[in-house]
Amino acid sequence: MDENSEAVTLFCPHCKGPLDPHEIATRLPPLVLASARARRNAGLQRRHAGPGRPRGAARCPGCDELFVLDELRTHRFPCLTLKLGTWGQRHERVHLRPMDPTEYPDFYVEGVTNEHLKLTKASNHQRLELPLGSVAGIVVGGDAKPGIIRLRGQVKWNPAIDAKGLWEYCPDRLRARRSVELPK
Repeated sequence: MDENSEAVTLFCPHCKGPLDPHEIATRLPPLVLASARARRNAGLQRRHAGPGRPRGAARCPGCDELFVLDELRTHRFPCLTLKLGTWGQRHERVHLRPMDPTEYPDFYVEGVTNEHLKLTKASNHQRLELPLGSVAGIVVGGDAKPGIIRLRGQVKWNPAIDAKGLWEYCPDRLRARRSVELPK
């Protein structure tokens, strides 16, 4: 032990007797010390980008294809209009994410324009209009599962809007978009 380092005295919670941390550490299996060291070091490391999206490209939320950003700008809205329009024609249930918890989360697609997505809440027939640009992703539902529309923002219950309260869309604050690069 160095002269500058201070000895830490621990006390047993049962007998209140003094314990030596070095003696306790020598009795522990090496795997316990290695896992504690790895956990501590992981907290100290800077988070790395990981295998995320490549730079200069992004995925279309409607068809999940990878596009160069310039192509995505022209492709995105017609693709979303087509995809969401088919859900509206088939009168399929959809859920919105994120959304405040409710017993009845079902919506139906009423219609889609070049700029807006019009939805109807199944339980109270409230109409909700969202900007088409707020759609971040679409997950197609199965036989009994409804489709999921992921949003940039949140659908919240606002009791102050009406006597009973209504659902409203609250967009996210503007943030810098991340671009991705196409794989070569």
